[in-house]
Amino acid sequence: MIASKTTTTQLVEDLLATFCDPDACVAELLCDRHPADAVAFTIVERPAGRRLERKAQCIPERLFSSTGMNEKEAADLRDAVRHLIDALNASLRKETA
Repeated sequence: MIASKTTTTQLVEDLLATFCDPDACVAELLCDRHPADAVAFTIVERPAGRRLERKAQCIPERLFSSTGMNEKEAADLRDAVRHLIDALNASLRKETA
């Protein structure tokens, strides 16, 4: 079943509220909420994965060099975009209230 836009939007907002909360407790989110008798995740390192990891190590440097940005400039841009998204979402919430 494909979720409706409202349901999808609400799910994303719920995830953001839970995992982006500055007061969120990592131990609670990643461990305490998970059933103690269930496997949370399994990491299996394979040769193909190691090769892919080595091959992908150059991506950040190439990305920054192709844009002419350094890491700080990219981080500042990321923060500005997040701020813009937050402002747009707040404006949208006001319009729909």
